[in-house]
Amino acid sequence: MPRLVSGWRVRSVPVFLMCLRGACAEMLRTKLLALIVVCSMVLAGCKALDEQKKKIASLEDKLLTCAQQRDDLQKQRDLLESDYLSQGEALKAAQAKERELNDLLSTIDAAKQEREKKLEELRKLVQNISGMTVESRPEGDFIVIESEILFASGKIDLSEQARKTLDDTVVAYLKKNLKDQPDQEIRIDGHTDGVPITRSDWLSNHHLAAMRAHAVMTYLVSKGIPVANMYVVGFGPNRPRVQPPRPEADVAQNRRVEILLVPKTGRAVEEILEKFRK
Repeated sequence: MPRLVSGWRVRSVPVFLMCLRGACAEMLRTKLLALIVVCSMVLAGCKALDEQKKKIASLEDKLLTCAQQRDDLQKQRDLLESDYLSQGEALKAAQAKERELNDLLSTIDAAKQEREKKLEELRKLVQNISGMTVESRPEGDFIVIESEILFASGKIDLSEQARKTLDDTVVAYLKKNLKDQPDQEIRIDGHTDGVPITRSDWLSNHHLAAMRAHAVMTYLVSKGIPVANMYVVGFGPNRPRVQPPRPEADVAQNRRVEILLVPKTGRAVEEILEKFRK
């Protein structure tokens, strides 16, 4: 009986070893397959990771582009806002200029209306005086006085009748006018004809014209008209009312003294132009 047992044991060892070898081989194959699967998964994961990295890089590029576009749009917005603000300021300045212009034009219109009113008043004042008229010209309103009612031939002394005429007209009007407009400018012009001076001490017709204008101004000053408001001009024969047939002709209408009330509207226009040149 023991031999039989011993014999069985002897025969069982190789079988066991064979079984053990098969089991090890199977386990090795299983591990190898598992390793292959793991490696495949790792390789697939690496490939997916590379794809993700590429996608991330692409998204980063797009993000950078969007950021640049955002900055460009912000700059454009800032420029538009600045332009809008500048246009708003320019509009306000233009509106202020327009209001200022309207105010000045209203002032001119009012001055023109006042001028028409005073011109009519002056015409009524001289309408019954022979040799004295009122003329409205682009330069302004003139009181025209023929020399024959003021001076003797070749003289600069005012006659008594001339003084009375001036008192009743020019002096009365200027005193009233200067109360309302104390800065009113008054220009006194002397005019002659073209007859050459041969029998007097005057150097020329211009000299005589200037001295006659000065004589009128001196008389007005003696009656209280401020000398600072007046100035004289001697035109001589240069501005005839009636064109003479020849330069040296005797034309009585050209011998005269004219008193110009310098209009303020001209100064107002200059003020407007000066303001809008700035």
